[in-house]
Amino acid sequence: MTAMNWYWLDGDCYCPACVECDTPPIDSADATRGPNLTCRCHCCGEMPFVPTHKITTNAEAVDVMLVDGAAYTAAEWESSGTADYECDSDGKWTFQGRPFAGCVEQIS
Repeated sequence: MTAMNWYWLDGDCYCPACVECDTPPIDSADATRGPNLTCRCHCCGEMPFVPTHKITTNAEAVDVMLVDGAAYTAAEWESSGTADYECDSDGKWTFQGRPFAGCVEQIS
């Protein structure tokens, strides 16, 4: 899920699925939508994809979201897949467990 469809209400955020099923009841007139929400859904615990880094290699340029050392693409996040890119505690980036030739930029 991208953050664009998430709602923020009274200090909590809610994913689109919880808003659609109205659990908890959300009056969209009282809620705001936003592209930059970085939170977990107050109702179900889901978290929207919000890119934190751009990885550029010879083959591609891709936005990823770094979560606990795993760097997910939007497709990996949406499908609950395994992240191909990772960053260890020393800041070393890998692709499928191996070093790669490329550039990693933090998205501000």
